Amino acid sequence: IAPISTTAERCIFTDASNKGFGIVYTTMTGDLETDTPVISRVFRGGLKSSHIFIREAAAAIWGIRHALRRRHWRNVKIHLVTDNSAVAFALQSLYSSNDVVCGWIRQLAMELKDAGCTLEVEQVPSAMNPADPPSRLAAFDNDILQLASAIGFYERPTDIGTTSLR
Repeated sequence: IAPISTTAERCIFTDASNKGFGIVYTTMTGDLETDTPVISRVFRGGLKSSHIFIREAAAAIWGIRHALRRRHWRNVKIHLVTDNSAVAFALQSLYSSNDVVCGWIRQLAMELKDAGCTLEVEQVPSAMNPADPPSRLAAFDNDILQLASAIGFYERPTDIGTTSLR
């Protein structure tokens, strides 16, 4: 008889569009999915006009850093899901030929190590990425987003600055 696993895997789905980025966080314990907050942010400044690779990398790295600020995201395996194959490769290899993204990745690697976390990265088609709709809704204000915000499943859009992720 195999022991029942009590280890939770933390999943982060990220996506970026020309409007902003979306992030969906989930916690998986066995086959049970719990805690699914959604974040949508508007790009401004340098990131708004950046290449899609930089915007996608910013979304992924910001999403992980945002999670690491929470105590229950420490000492866990983090499964990042993105629909950008170049970002998936850069995060898996901890390298990018883009100097800005490479600096972000190096900093992220240190933060993951300090938090006792391991990172697993997967690339999926956009249609299978639950962060795709929030990345496109970043600039909208409607009743559904207001309700989701009121119950804690959505963070109101704000800007994340220029090319700095902090």
